[in-house]
Amino acid sequence: MQNIKRKTKPLIPILLTICMALTLILLFSTPVLAADKTVAIAPEDTETAIKTAIQAAIDDVKTAGGGTVTVIGSKTDVTVPITLSIPADVTVIWKAEYKGEIFEHDVRYSDNVLIVVALSGGGFEVASGTDIEAYFPVKGGYALHFIGDSNFSSNKVTVSGGSVKAYGSPENSALYIKDANMEMSGGTITSFGDEIITI
Repeated sequence: MQNIKRKTKPLIPILLTICMALTLILLFSTPVLAADKTVAIAPEDTETAIKTAIQAAIDDVKTAGGGTVTVIGSKTDVTVPITLSIPADVTVIWKAEYKGEIFEHDVRYSDNVLIVVALSGGGFEVASGTDIEAYFPVKGGYALHFIGDSNFSSNKVTVSGGSVKAYGSPENSALYIKDANMEMSGGTITSFGDEIITI
C-alpha cells in the first residue's frame, strides 16, 4: 500500500497576503476625519494676534476636511475690531470673554464693530462661557456683525449660551445678521440701544 503525500502551501505567505489586502482596503475606504482645534486667547494678546491665530485655525480645519474651532480665554481691553472669515464645513464655537470700548470701525462698514464675521457657508456659535461686551461711547455699532455670502444657504449663526451685550450710543445693536440663518436655544442678547438684533 502506497503512502500518498499531499503538498501543502506554507501558511505564513498566505496570511501576509491577506493582511496586506485588508490593510489596503481599510486605508482607501476610511474617510478623512475632520480636525477640531482650540484657540486660547489671553489678556496680553493683541487684537491682530488673536485674529491671526483664530483665522489660521479656521484655515487648518478647512484644509483637513472641516470641523470646529473653539475659542476660549479672556481679553477685556479690546479697542480695535477683528474680522474672521468662515468657509463651508467649518464652525467657530465662541466660549471666550471678549470685551472692549470701540472707537474705530471696520473699513468696510460705517458702523463701529467689535467682531466682524464673514460667512461663506460656515457657522458661528455663541456657546456657554461666552461673555462678549461692546461699549460704543461716541457712535453706535454692533458687538457681532455677521455678513453672509448669499451663494451659501448653510450660513448659520447659533446662540446656545453665554451673553452678548452692546451699550453706549443709542444706535447700538448686539447682533447684526445679513444673509445667514439664526437659531437661538439659550444664552442672553442685550442691547441698550434701539434694537437688540438687526437683520
